Amino acid sequence: MSERIWKRFGAGGALSLIGLGLMLLAAPFSAQAAPQPIGPATAPQIDRADQEPVPNEVCLACHSNQRLTKKLYDGTNLSLYVNPDDHGNSVHGEAGLACVDCHTDFDSRHNENPVQFPGFQASTRRDASLKLYTLCQQCHADQYEKAGDSVHGRALQNGNVNAAICIDCHTAHTVRRLNDPATGQLLPDSRLWIPETCAQCHSTIYAQYRDSV
Repeated sequence: MSERIWKRFGAGGALSLIGLGLMLLAAPFSAQAAPQPIGPATAPQIDRADQEPVPNEVCLACHSNQRLTKKLYDGTNLSLYVNPDDHGNSVHGEAGLACVDCHTDFDSRHNENPVQFPGFQASTRRDASLKLYTLCQQCHADQYEKAGDSVHGRALQNGNVNAAICIDCHTAHTVRRLNDPATGQLLPDSRLWIPETCAQCHSTIYAQYRDSV
């Protein structure tokens, strides 16, 4: 679909779609204190000052298993699988971030007995996402605060648990690089990725722009 859209609209059309994405993701509101999203305000912390850093290989010994799941309170299974290649090729993997740099609520007890010390509990898959996405603010505090004051953040604050959160748009383990690190400008592929990401939820308006002149 990306190649077809690019050929059809060219750079100008792609920029229009980017504008659409930016409007949807950052619609302005009157100046008020940024709302706090549903879920914990900060990720739970465990002091590991006396512990050696846990290498990714330790985590992937279990989490590279595609059958690894967690039974949630509503009876559904949450996949705990992480594709090592996808993570390694992500912007976080390229930066050399370890699993425990984000997942700070795990310690050596989890490695020894993950069933008894699971790290977090959730009632549904959405509940799990709402609890885990708060980890993003550990490094992306400014963006996290701005997202809280966006149209999506407002909807979440008003009780819409299905409103878009960080990982709905950016994913958790396959985060792409959008900007050229040397120039700060959007990479060519980003001009397609951004509107296509918006289309996952806003398919009707995306189709209207796609089929417009």
